[in-house]
Amino acid sequence: MKLVVGSRCCESCGEALSGPGQTRETSLKARGSGQSRSSSYYCQRWTWSLIFLCLVIPVVLFFIYKDVGELNSDVWLSLAGFIVLTGVLAIYTLRQAGKTWQGVLEDKIEIARGTRLVFLSDQGKRVNIIADSKLADYFKLGDRVVKIRGYDYPELVERRGNLQLCLACGNPYSISDKCCERCRCPTINPLHYTSLILSNLP
Repeated sequence: MKLVVGSRCCESCGEALSGPGQTRETSLKARGSGQSRSSSYYCQRWTWSLIFLCLVIPVVLFFIYKDVGELNSDVWLSLAGFIVLTGVLAIYTLRQAGKTWQGVLEDKIEIARGTRLVFLSDQGKRVNIIADSKLADYFKLGDRVVKIRGYDYPELVERRGNLQLCLACGNPYSISDKCCERCRCPTINPLHYTSLILSNLP
């Protein structure tokens, strides 16, 4: 998005501009602030995942012990298997969330659980997301999107209409709101994560 010289604020993110000579500096600052927020959110996800695993392990151990009746090698092997399997799934999920990419919506496929959205990244990788009706209606075939590190859902590079998407829970909500009404995740401006905001600056 192009910032107009002499504007008091950015039309995209509302960031205040104190002078025409500071448009690039302000945009870089806003972009850096958004990326810092996503990194912080990603670190929090790792932290909560570790805390959850530490809390669940004693519970699983208790139920395995209750079923077997003693703490023998089978109990410890079962617990180790649970930890490894859960850890691998958590790492895979968090690694997928830890990637930032741009791409387009290539296809919508109706399935029993809703709609499968098929995104094709600029690197040639296909990413599938299962969407409910509200999320499926939010996107149109050919839409240009950006998936931001730390979050689960991609957002339109250039939003349209009066809706924006919560990148944490996938809930479309009013573009005038500062955070998602469902999960309270703060609004993220997708332009802060694309090359467009830099390449289109004067």
